[in-house]
Amino acid sequence: MSAPGGDSPEAIAWQLLLVIARAEGVHLEQERGGWAKDQILATYRECLAAVRSEPQETPAHPDADNVRLMSRKKYGATQAA
Repeated sequence: MSAPGGDSPEAIAWQLLLVIARAEGVHLEQERGGWAKDQILATYRECLAAVRSEPQETPAHPDADNVRLMSRKKYGATQAA
């Protein structure tokens, strides 16, 4: 796949997409990269929105509010605050 060049939002989003894909064990540079077209496009849209700083409505993990509480239980209130 040829990547857009420069420092445009699109080029940066493309590079971010490749980093995310590699982190998930997907190699989009290969002929059969491992993601379906819809997943590639959705991820690119998210990357482009992130680069452009557009707010995204993403649901938080159910335990997101409990992370600090769990950390305080494990490590003590003074260290997690």
